[in-house]
Amino acid sequence: GAIYSADMEKLAETVILEDGKEYRNYPYENLFAHAVGFSTKGKTGIEAQANSYLINSNISLSDKIDNEIAGVKNPGDNVYTSLRTDLQKIASKSLGVYKGAVIVSNVKTGEILAMVSKPDFNPCTIVEDWDRYLEDEDSSVLLNRATQGIYPPGSTFKILTAAAALDAGVTTPEDSFYCSAKIKVDGDTIRCWGNPHKDETMAEALQNSCNPVFVELALRLGTQRMYQYLHAFGLGSKTNVDLQGEGSGILIPVQKVKNVDLARIGFGQSVAVTPIQLLTAACAVINGGRLMQPYLLKEALSPDGTVLYRTQPK
Repeated sequence: GAIYSADMEKLAETVILEDGKEYRNYPYENLFAHAVGFSTKGKTGIEAQANSYLINSNISLSDKIDNEIAGVKNPGDNVYTSLRTDLQKIASKSLGVYKGAVIVSNVKTGEILAMVSKPDFNPCTIVEDWDRYLEDEDSSVLLNRATQGIYPPGSTFKILTAAAALDAGVTTPEDSFYCSAKIKVDGDTIRCWGNPHKDETMAEALQNSCNPVFVELALRLGTQRMYQYLHAFGLGSKTNVDLQGEGSGILIPVQKVKNVDLARIGFGQSVAVTPIQLLTAACAVINGGRLMQPYLLKEALSPDGTVLYRTQPK
């Protein structure tokens, strides 16, 4: 069967040549490489996740009998993703030549509208390029950085610390702070990213991305409470997105967290996340605290349009 985008563009299809030979074709080549995946040299992406639908046919028994008499292969079921070609093009162009990932999702449902990872590859030529990819240890072309890459989140994490501190009642948006561009924790000096911000409210500290204030907020929360929020945001565990090989990120075991570790976690260091973990956590802040499970596979239909599977937001 074929794989479609949300705007009904074919992302993967089987082409049958005049001599009866078949090959899997990916009309957009590199653009959806990691999300859609490939079906030779193993299976990845949606090709792997939806394989049971794609290789089976749910046409009527009478049609199967007619096809058998005519010597025609039964068409496979088709799957439809939440990916949009317009957003995927924008995401890919925005990332340009840089290594990294871009993910766009519907905050309220969790459906993934775009997922780009670079460097990328052409799934149409995966067989020819396979050995070259395996020999290139530096680029990690086959790695889907969106779901498998593990990185320190840095200042993007301050959104989560702010949400936790506000929710726990250890600060308010009007709370007053003073930034001297550095703060000491257990003898370690932690610096702000620029010049002293001096007097600022908590809301202004978030706008200024002020490290010392988020150190203070993390220390006010304490390790146990901070970790309760980290786990509530889904960090340290998989999001269960419908793609194989998802990473879990890295959290220091709670019993081993020192004050200076907690301080650095407050502004996105001493912790590592996958981009999709960070996405879903940030979406939970926007979505009133509802942490949605991300997904790409919306539904599977038989060739005659019968619904075989449809994802319900969780």
